[in-house]
Amino acid sequence: MRHRGRKSLAERESQMPPAILRRHLAAVPSSSAIDRHPPPAHLGPIEQSIWAHALEDFDVATELSLDVLTTALEDHQLARECREIIDREGLQVAGRGGVLRAHPLLATERDARAAWRAAIKQLGLDL
Repeated sequence: MRHRGRKSLAERESQMPPAILRRHLAAVPSSSAIDRHPPPAHLGPIEQSIWAHALEDFDVATELSLDVLTTALEDHQLARECREIIDREGLQVAGRGGVLRAHPLLATERDARAAWRAAIKQLGLDL
């Protein structure tokens, strides 16, 4: 089955001819991408883990791609935090006069998830 999106570094390296692979590996610096680009401190532990895996598995080391990845993970964190609150408080909340209505964070969660998916697609990551 063929995957859409950008291939991981390991997939690209496995398809390189040996001579090109040797030149490519010689050009790769010894420190890992995660050492050069630590996750932003304001991200939660789950999002920092995703950051580390994304840098380890994919070629996202340009400043622009790191900014997009940061925004994507902020959206992921927002959606996750909304879901935690919704799970705690329920899908419906009492409105005026005690009438039940949809939890207001449902829309925020939906929008944050859509933004997360759009950013990941923009980066070409196959997560």
